[in-house]
Amino acid sequence: MRAHSPDVVGRRVDDRFVVVNLRTNRIYELNRSASALWELMGAGADNSEVEAGMQERFEVEPEVLRREIESTMSVLSQAGLVTS
Repeated sequence: MRAHSPDVVGRRVDDRFVVVNLRTNRIYELNRSASALWELMGAGADNSEVEAGMQERFEVEPEVLRREIESTMSVLSQAGLVTS
């Protein structure tokens, strides 16, 4: 699993996270599901723990969940918010 980039700071606002890439000064508001993923990554969860945690929070088929996690991680990576 990837980890938060050291160039990023974030804060929970209600059920979402607002994160700032300090390198680019870009601000991102993560939706509810991306915020859950962000929180699990921040807690050091591995891939299986992330999937299990997301499955507990959201009613979605496991294969759909995996695709959504991969898609969200790709977006977060492209934005420089996570590292490999």
